[in-house]
Amino acid sequence: MEEAEEEEEEGKRARCLGEMEPTHSLTVRDLNRTVPEETLSFADGLFWMYMAVSIFLVLFAGLMSGLTLGLLSLDLVTSMYLWHTYQRAPPPPRPT
Repeated sequence: MEEAEEEEEEGKRARCLGEMEPTHSLTVRDLNRTVPEETLSFADGLFWMYMAVSIFLVLFAGLMSGLTLGLLSLDLVTSMYLWHTYQRAPPPPRPT
């Protein structure tokens, strides 16, 4: 009887503290067990899809960081200089 009351009290305390009960199948007592994991080989299509997504995300992150650095390196004077440079008409061709 006391053991059931202790478990109930512990459950109430956990809910009051905002702790959530685990939703997966492993509990703290099952940490010594391992869950078999499916390995991927080079011949598997899922492996190449993971590889392509990983490469894309790394390249996209590099592109975004480069664009951010480029944008932050521009100050107002440089921006105005570039704007005025491109607003001018190109010089007429030289006679030969």
